[in-house]
Amino acid sequence: MNSLFNRFVIVLLSLFGVIFFAYQIYQIVYQPYQTQTVQLVNYADEVALEGVVLKDETVIQSDYTGVVKYEYENSQKVLSGATVATVYANQSDLLSDNQIETLTRRVELLNQVGSENAATTINASSTITNLQRAQMNLIYDAQMGEYDSLSDDSDTLLEGLLQQQKLLDETLDFSSVTADLNAQISSLQAGMTGSSVEITAPSSGYFTNETDGYETVLNTSMIGTVTVDAVDQLLATQPAADQGQNVGKLMSAAKWYYLAKLSSSDAIRFSEGQTVQLVFHGNTAQTVTATVETVNVDASKNQSAILLSSTVVNGDLMDLRMENAYCIFDSGSGLRVPREAVRVVDGEMGVYVNRNQVVKFKKLDVIYEGSDYLISNAHVVSDAENGIDANDYLSLYDEIILNGNDVYDNMPLS
Repeated sequence: MNSLFNRFVIVLLSLFGVIFFAYQIYQIVYQPYQTQTVQLVNYADEVALEGVVLKDETVIQSDYTGVVKYEYENSQKVLSGATVATVYANQSDLLSDNQIETLTRRVELLNQVGSENAATTINASSTITNLQRAQMNLIYDAQMGEYDSLSDDSDTLLEGLLQQQKLLDETLDFSSVTADLNAQISSLQAGMTGSSVEITAPSSGYFTNETDGYETVLNTSMIGTVTVDAVDQLLATQPAADQGQNVGKLMSAAKWYYLAKLSSSDAIRFSEGQTVQLVFHGNTAQTVTATVETVNVDASKNQSAILLSSTVVNGDLMDLRMENAYCIFDSGSGLRVPREAVRVVDGEMGVYVNRNQVVKFKKLDVIYEGSDYLISNAHVVSDAENGIDANDYLSLYDEIILNGNDVYDNMPLS
């Protein structure tokens, strides 16, 4: 009898252990409320645009035969009559002329430093500073791919080294070096097989060696009609065929226009005279300051039109034509909150979070609103002066309760 009773107790205890163990697993696995971990995200309050860049341009043409060397970088301002390109008979002549230019600069630099009086002209402190700056500039040029600046910065470094030598030995004479360099120049000149031809700018403007055929079919005279139909017509415009050999082109004025279409709901955010920041596709690292010239809001349609202008000119912007862009009103980072999780308690907007299986209400400091989410400021440090206790606000990695319509502050979840 005792044996049967003992066996019954053992089975009962074993069953109780299994039930208790299963319940613990259930408590761990089963979550009556869906949660989401708070993440820090970047946001941008931006408006999408699609349109055409309009500018006044003159194509530079020349019936040349040979190898072209451009004398100006893209977007540089040139004066009427300035030599924008030189045509050489062959590649060898071009390379020889490049070497002659380099050696000529060296001769001029040696003559300049050689004629300076170290005691009165050269300042030791500034020489050392200039040397250090030139070294840093050369390193920066190499790291950033600013190869066009390498020549000037290397000349500056050489000048500093020569001045340093002159300070150490004021009687230093560079005449033998300059004589050798001049001999090299004469040899290179004698070895050139043909004469070079200079191509000059027909007018003043900003130069670029790129042409696309739109120079004669798109211009600023088209800014008078700011409508969606006008934008669509311009977007459908085809480039003109080349009429000859294009050396490059000149943009006659710094001011250019962007005629674009956008959603009517976004168009109401713009007003004439407003200053905005544009980012064109392909130039995401560069923002362009522009001014709103005209806004044509058509509330009866999904799309409206806008005309913006800018005077920012650089190599990346010279070739803009049919372009998609974003107008950025604001950007930053914050805590992403699903809109479905937002609650209002005692007039305060916030969310419920799971804090160690206990519900806690956390306030939100909304800095941006998307279609299905909010961005809340991440208060890491309390600000007593403004009455902000960081512990009361949503924090990074909090577990937001998404479907908590029946939860309340300090409610246990287990």
